[in-house]
Amino acid sequence: MSLQQIRRGHVLKAIAECNRLGEDEFLAKYGFSNTKSFLLRRGHQFYPSKAIVGVAHGFATGNFWRATDFSGGEATVANLLEGKLGFEMVRQPYDRWPFWTRLGNAAGSLAKQFTPWVPWSKRETRLDDHLPFPGVYMIAQGRSRPRSTCPPPSSVIYIGETTRRTLLARLREFEASALGGSGHSGGVTFYENKKGKLDRLFVTVLPVRLPRSEQNAAISTLERYLIWQYATNWRALPVCNSK
Repeated sequence: MSLQQIRRGHVLKAIAECNRLGEDEFLAKYGFSNTKSFLLRRGHQFYPSKAIVGVAHGFATGNFWRATDFSGGEATVANLLEGKLGFEMVRQPYDRWPFWTRLGNAAGSLAKQFTPWVPWSKRETRLDDHLPFPGVYMIAQGRSRPRSTCPPPSSVIYIGETTRRTLLARLREFEASALGGSGHSGGVTFYENKKGKLDRLFVTVLPVRLPRSEQNAAISTLERYLIWQYATNWRALPVCNSK
């Protein structure tokens, strides 16, 4: 076994492949499991270090190592990625409790509560019955409307909530900020990243109508749950969410 031919560029190419496929498909395609002691950290994202090295070896030599072809751990994978190539390595930073799987399975029932996705420019006519209430909303960008809501698809660029104002008012604030104004942090980020182009946006909303003592907490919980779902599936936050 030799790791000497792997360069930093090969690792970056493997990371890009993992981002493109998503971690589960990446692991399945290249013959690795999701059990890992060390993770490669790049920005806010974590990657399965042994799988990354196996795929990087393939990009370097044409021979894509599978999990059984080499040993992982501190003396091999961690030493290469951190000691020689300058990447940040961390020990497994979280536990995969059964709770997380059960929580994720709740997404199917939540999907039924959202409105259909509608073009941004038609939201106030097609969603008029749903917008006079507080609740949560998701904004996606693409050439065609998303096919699903939960878990949030990769085309989602922002997940938000409103408790003090209506969905109608909050979406108007997003648009004003997306066109160069202020008042909505996600809209400001959109303007900075996308230069105010709204013609390929779609939106879906979930109005929440509960007793006052429950409503705000329920809305905030739903928003954080959706962001968690997105991050779980796509290993990143939506591009216009900062946290």
